[in-house]
Amino acid sequence: MRPRLCVNPVKSLSCAVALALAAAGTAIGSELPANRHISTTGYGEVRVQPDTVVIQLEVSATEASGAAAKKAVDERVNRFLAASERAGLDKKQISAGQLHINARWEYRNQERVFSGYQASRNLQIRLTDLERLSAVVDMALDNGISNVQQLSYEHSKADELTRQAHQKAVENSKSKAESLAAAYGARLGLIYSIHYQRANIQLPPPIRHEAAMARADFAADSAGVYLQEEIVFSDSIEVVFDLSFAD
Repeated sequence: MRPRLCVNPVKSLSCAVALALAAAGTAIGSELPANRHISTTGYGEVRVQPDTVVIQLEVSATEASGAAAKKAVDERVNRFLAASERAGLDKKQISAGQLHINARWEYRNQERVFSGYQASRNLQIRLTDLERLSAVVDMALDNGISNVQQLSYEHSKADELTRQAHQKAVENSKSKAESLAAAYGARLGLIYSIHYQRANIQLPPPIRHEAAMARADFAADSAGVYLQEEIVFSDSIEVVFDLSFAD
C-alpha cells in the first residue's frame, strides 16, 4: 500500500518532511516500511520425551609394555562385545573407537618415575529401548568396561519435530498479526519482510559418571531408575506486514 499523500496546503511542508524522514529511516536499514505496518514475532515449540540414549563407555588398562596394555584392552573389549551379543544388542548399535596408548609417569619423592603404558578405547552404545538402560549399563560394567563416561538423550525424529516447531511459529506469527490488526480496525496486507535465523533444539544435559560412582549406582541388586527431561524443539520468525484500512 502506498503512503497517504498530504492534501492540506498548510500542512504540506511538515508532511513532506515527515515522509522524507520516514523514507530515509527505511533506506538506512531499519527494515520497516514507511507506510502503515505491523511487526510480529511468531514462536513455535514442540516438547517430547527422548526415545534414544547414547551411552559413552571407556575401556582402559595399564601394563609394563604397550603390547601388554593393548592385549589387556582388546581382551576386555572382546569380552564386552560377546556379552552384548548375548544380551541381544545389534552390532549396528555399538561402535568401538580407535586404540590409544600413552606412557604414564608419576612423581615419587619429587622424582618423575615411569609407571607403565596405558591403553584405552572409547565405545558407544545407541539404545532405543530406554527401559533397558540400567540392565545394559550393568552388563557393560560387569564385562570389561572401566567407566561409563556419560549418557546423552536424543530423538530419532528430530528433523520432523523441527519442521513441526517451524510450522507452529509461522502460524503463530500470522495469528498474532491478524488478531492485532482486527483489534484496531485494520486488515493485513502483503508481507514486507521476514527475518529468520534457525531452529533451536534443547537437549537434556548429559549425565556423567565416574567409574566408582557408576558401579555403585548400577549395582545389580539396586537397578537405577532414570527420569529423562523433555527435548524442546523451538523456532521463531519475525514478520512485518503492510496494513490496510477501510478509509
